[in-house]
Amino acid sequence: GTDVANVRNGTMTTSVQLQSSDTIGAAFGQMESAGVTELPVVDAKRRVLGIIREVDLRKFIARSGRAAMFAVTVGSLLAA
Repeated sequence: GTDVANVRNGTMTTSVQLQSSDTIGAAFGQMESAGVTELPVVDAKRRVLGIIREVDLRKFIARSGRAAMFAVTVGSLLAA
């Protein structure tokens, strides 16, 4: 697999990541651009909050509808 994240002391050391405020649509776009199927989600201090996987995003959209892509943040998915 492709290494996209390097975590030291709970802080990200790479630029390929999602902010918790990014929408699901933005997450899909970043995954496609990076050629990966999962990305870390970080807070404003670059602390890792969790990992978002493409399969989980697709399941959420299937349940909630495509309009949710630009209304729901990845941070709210992690909190659910």
